[in-house]
Amino acid sequence: MTRFWQRLCVTVSSFAATTTLVAVAAPVAADPVAVAGPAVWVSARAEFDTTVERTVRFTLDATTGPETPEAEIASYDVRVARTPMSSSRRAAWRYPARLQIHEVRAGGGDGERRQLRLGVARGRVLCVSARATDTLGNVGAWSNDSCVTRFLHERRLIHHGDVRRVRDDRYWGGAGARIGGGGSLVLRSVPQGSRVVVLWAEERDWATSGTGTVTGVGDRGPRRLCSGPFGGWSEKNPDYRRRDRCSKRQGRHGPVRVHARWDPPTAPVQGLAIVPAWVR
Repeated sequence: MTRFWQRLCVTVSSFAATTTLVAVAAPVAADPVAVAGPAVWVSARAEFDTTVERTVRFTLDATTGPETPEAEIASYDVRVARTPMSSSRRAAWRYPARLQIHEVRAGGGDGERRQLRLGVARGRVLCVSARATDTLGNVGAWSNDSCVTRFLHERRLIHHGDVRRVRDDRYWGGAGARIGGGGSLVLRSVPQGSRVVVLWAEERDWATSGTGTVTGVGDRGPRRLCSGPFGGWSEKNPDYRRRDRCSKRQGRHGPVRVHARWDPPTAPVQGLAIVPAWVR
């Protein structure tokens, strides 16, 4: 049975986001439907895993190994999972017919590339995994999954107390929520171990905005996950979108609250994203 070493890279890019998944190899059990079971190692490197865009572009890269120098990459199979970001586990894989035996151009040699664009709803996590088949009929193992969460707009969050809607065509969805003292934006169900990402609207004069705080649930009650935003407005960010990822994870399943730490009111919040613990 012919075996080959396969290097598989899945790159996810969207608005200001790129996630790269690199696969290199070590012996693992063969996939049940593989013609041959090449040994494959999988490791992941993610720079950004959130987006505001309706679609995400995936770039699939693969190369054959030194054991089969005459082989080229013939096709990819792609599996997809779409899961609510508040779920404690990923949804089952689906195998859309249009994404199976996804052919690449012949004659390009090792490292054939294929791109596809997939849709994702607000508040959902889109995960993709791929495998490659070479021109000798060898089928690699499925790559590690690469996941992207699309932000949930602040309109879909619960508004408590002093929360004022700020409308601006530059903002995502045309609006943001400025939180005053005693006000908060709440997302009720956030799984244990998740990371929270806040989409703020950058402002030219940060002196007019107070600091916001993200509070989750810990073992003994409320737990501060992070504060922000910090830093000034940047000419390099003309779309007025700033992502702040909380360094601490949600301690227990429960609500997450974004509120003003002190006066004046916070910079406008445009949305909230949850990166669940099951996202690698």
